[in-house]
Amino acid sequence: MTFANNLRRLMQLRGLRAAQLGPRLGVTPTAVRQWLDGKTHPVGRRLADLAEALGVAPDELFVQAAGFSDGGTEFQGVDAPDELHRLPDVVEALVAKLAEDGISLGPRRTTAHAQAALRQASGMNRALPFEERTRIAVEAKAHDIRRRLD
Repeated sequence: MTFANNLRRLMQLRGLRAAQLGPRLGVTPTAVRQWLDGKTHPVGRRLADLAEALGVAPDELFVQAAGFSDGGTEFQGVDAPDELHRLPDVVEALVAKLAEDGISLGPRRTTAHAQAALRQASGMNRALPFEERTRIAVEAKAHDIRRRLD
């Protein structure tokens, strides 16, 4: 229930309730409560919108955090095991995701961004299958790249 715990803590830090957050995201407060109860979690654009509303990167909502920084606003993630052998798959997924928006990076930059996405996926809750963690991390990285290019 890392996602639910992180969401709850971030909402508390921001002074938000489900009744306030739901309408901002175009969902019902009941949907937000289901996220808080660990029954579901948002994906895709809704996940990106939630992260933006909370002022964090989407993948940070899934990271098993050792705790917050002294200021209580940034996560301190735990070290994840090495999954470098999966890098080619992550590179391929990132290239495909960026291609949807007509973005093409050079091989070095693509690999560097894919490595960052792989580190994010490796640090996420192990209850999620690796493919789901990778998809979330690649979407977050692609969103970050698009935002930086705008």
